[in-house]
Amino acid sequence: MPTLELTYPMGDLKPADYNPRRISPTAFGILQDSIRALGVVKPIILNADGTIVAGHQRTKAMTAIGLTSTPAVVLDGMTLVISPLIA
Repeated sequence: MPTLELTYPMGDLKPADYNPRRISPTAFGILQDSIRALGVVKPIILNADGTIVAGHQRTKAMTAIGLTSTPAVVLDGMTLVISPLIA
């Protein structure tokens, strides 16, 4: 069952090797400004060992602006299997 942790430590997050998304430096700056102005509106999604499932760019932006914790939804018992057809 997923759990919501309001102050998950940023230092415990593990980026996933399979994350393909990249954003431009301009978009990254806008994302940082948005988090500064609005806070973290959407929690990071993690599997049980702290690997990021969704929110890699937000995590990078939060780290860049000095945040030390983030809201996170932790998916208990989730295992990621990447098909060889899409890997």
